[in-house]
Amino acid sequence: WVIGFAMYPVTISGTFQLLYFDDAGTTQCSLYAVNDTLEIRRGTATTLATSAAVLSPNLWHFVEVKVIIGNAGSMDVHIATASVVSVSATDVQTTGNATADRIQLFGHGNSSNRGWLDDIYILDGTGAVNNDFLGDVRVETVFPDGNGNSSQFTGSDGNSTDNYLLVDDTDPDD
Repeated sequence: WVIGFAMYPVTISGTFQLLYFDDAGTTQCSLYAVNDTLEIRRGTATTLATSAAVLSPNLWHFVEVKVIIGNAGSMDVHIATASVVSVSATDVQTTGNATADRIQLFGHGNSSNRGWLDDIYILDGTGAVNNDFLGDVRVETVFPDGNGNSSQFTGSDGNSTDNYLLVDDTDPDD
C-alpha cells in the first residue's frame, strides 16, 4: 500500500493515531503522531521506530507512507519527499495474513489536538504505474461547465438536458 495526504495540525500534543492498515478488523500496522514525532507501530501498541521531530503546528505537511505487510515487511514514511522514519525486514503483521483489507485514516484523536487532512491518495502498489510514492500532490475539484458527449441519464429536474447544471455546487450541501 502507498498512501499520501496533507495534514495541517493546529495543535500538537500527546499521542494520536494517523493511519491504520487493518486485516479483518485487526490492525496490522499503524502510524501515530506523538507530540512532534511519528511512530511506526506493529498493531497499535508495539513501537518499531520513531522519527526525529518532524511535525510543526500551523503548517501543512505532506505525509506519504509505503507499507509491505508481512513478517519481514517494511514501512517507510516520507514528509515532503524525504524519508523521516522507516523499518525494513521487520514484522509489521499481527494476523496470519500478510494483507490489509481496510485503511483507516484519522484526524486528530482527542479534543486537545485539532487540524485538517487534505489531498488524500491511496495506491495498492501493484501494476506498472502508480505503485510508489507520488510526491506532494493536489487533489482538485473540477466543476463541469457544459454538456459532455452523453446525456442519457434523467436528472433531478426530470430531463436529460443540461445535467451539468445539477452538479456545479461550489459549496457542499450534503
